[in-house]
Amino acid sequence: MRGLATKLGVNKDTINIAVGTLVSKKLIRRVGPKKGGHWEVVK
Repeated sequence: MRGLATKLGVNKDTINIAVGTLVSKKLIRRVGPKKGGHWEVVK
């Protein structure tokens, strides 16, 4: 997520909050382990 934050020019905490919001709304989910897994769009 650090790379995404760098590309967008925001803090990594901002990305973590946004991803947490999307997960809580069940719009995305994590598939696989922390290392080597990926995010999947549910809707």
